[in-house]
Amino acid sequence: MAYGKAGGECLIVETRKGRYFGLDPVGRDFWEEILRGRRLGLARARLLARHRVGSRRLTRDLLAFARLLVRHGLLRRA
Repeated sequence: MAYGKAGGECLIVETRKGRYFGLDPVGRDFWEEILRGRRLGLARARLLARHRVGSRRLTRDLLAFARLLVRHGLLRRA
């Protein structure tokens, strides 16, 4: 797995299968929170404070993104 920023875009690359995921600013910040070892609930609270997004929408989107990452082996459940 690799993570990087290039040309104003942020990507997570799953190197074994060559898949990549482009991240919007909220997705980028969520990924960086996870890399810092923060759990989903704390990451969500920090993102709510930083971004103009509704609580329900953020929760729904973060859960969907986290499930996608787990499915592709990029995130493990605690």
